[in-house]
Amino acid sequence: MKKLLIFLFVFCISSVSYSESGWVKTKLGNRPLVGVHFLNNNTGFILSYDSLFKTTNGGLNWISKNTGAGTAVFTSFKVFDEYNIAIMGQCCYPVWTNGLIIRTSDGGNTWINKTFYPNHTLINAENMEWLNVNTGISVWVEFDSSNYYGRIFRTTNSGTNWSEINYGIGLGYFISMKYQNADSIYGLTNISLYKSTNQGSNWFSTSNLGTGYRTKYSCPSFDTMFIGGNKIYRSVNKGLDFIETFSIDTPYIARDLEFVNAKTGFAIGSSTQYNVIKGGYIIKTTDAGINWVRQTSNTNIYTSDVFFLNENTGWVVGDSGLVLKTTTGGTTFVNNIGTETPSKYSLSQNYPNPFNPTTNIKFSIVNSGDVKLVVYDIQGREVQTLVNESLKPGTYEAAFDGSALNSGVYFYKLVVRHGGSSTGSFTETKKMLLIK
Repeated sequence: MKKLLIFLFVFCISSVSYSESGWVKTKLGNRPLVGVHFLNNNTGFILSYDSLFKTTNGGLNWISKNTGAGTAVFTSFKVFDEYNIAIMGQCCYPVWTNGLIIRTSDGGNTWINKTFYPNHTLINAENMEWLNVNTGISVWVEFDSSNYYGRIFRTTNSGTNWSEINYGIGLGYFISMKYQNADSIYGLTNISLYKSTNQGSNWFSTSNLGTGYRTKYSCPSFDTMFIGGNKIYRSVNKGLDFIETFSIDTPYIARDLEFVNAKTGFAIGSSTQYNVIKGGYIIKTTDAGINWVRQTSNTNIYTSDVFFLNENTGWVVGDSGLVLKTTTGGTTFVNNIGTETPSKYSLSQNYPNPFNPTTNIKFSIVNSGDVKLVVYDIQGREVQTLVNESLKPGTYEAAFDGSALNSGVYFYKLVVRHGGSSTGSFTETKKMLLIK
């Protein structure tokens, strides 16, 4: 093992783009982002293929921490708190000779490097799951000429030492794992859900899922479990039986599942064909997975991970430095505050103004039409679409949340179109000031 000293530099978000239905899109470099985790509204971490980023102001600025792992490619991470972090990956480009797990206990100032499979050229870092800062399990996939085999290692001393567990499921491997308690662990393969009641030493199948494409397992409560893939399955009896609750739209599959509580959850999806750029698929449930509603993210970039602090505040990351953030649970709210037909079209000054971080925008429309209300930054780039739908005559109010944006001048523009017109029947723009 060895300790690796790191260097720091500040990485500011390079651009802010548009979002609709409550998601604000920003960009953190150009590398694929594979993981996101926030401890509170301000402090969070994002993992890219080759770097770890930290923010202390809700994502407005990021500090990159050099892990000293050279040309390793990271696949997943676990954030225990602000100081204790574990990262899993493969090393090193262009010849993948081993896997690695690196650990820090001082917020990323120094790292301990544990190498797996030295000089082994056919190994894949699949995933890891931690009970606490001391106890964890890592899954590696070993390939031969015709098959692949999952291998599990366990640590009880924060990753200083790892011992292999012979879990005996034959071909296949766990693509997702979750601790239920100190003894019980669930592991998902592509066809079955397995359970161990002796800290991973032995496993038995709790349910056979049949053919399909599975990617993620989530357990929001003791009894309720979800499995994602090309479909979403739900169990309410601790995994003994699963029923299909939602079929993901072709060609997407659910890459990740995140439940805030027993009822509210999110799933993100991307195409099964990686060379086909098709992503940004987000669905949400508020009734424990019985029904799912698709949200609009305004991106087709491949997405890989989702994390929510609560029902409203969450993040999605993906390729090309994609970061999506919502503070409204992914939903845009526009309220009809007056049903009487106004005498004229109008766009009111936002209130409060200046604001931090939320404000309200009121507008009136005389005739039914397609209404679009968009926020722009001072350089004319779309920041967020607040309204994009057909509305009846009346007076409306939309909320704007600038918590993911920097202080400064912004503009909001109302466009109302009638009868399929390509030009606005009514257009007006106003200025507002965000001060943090």
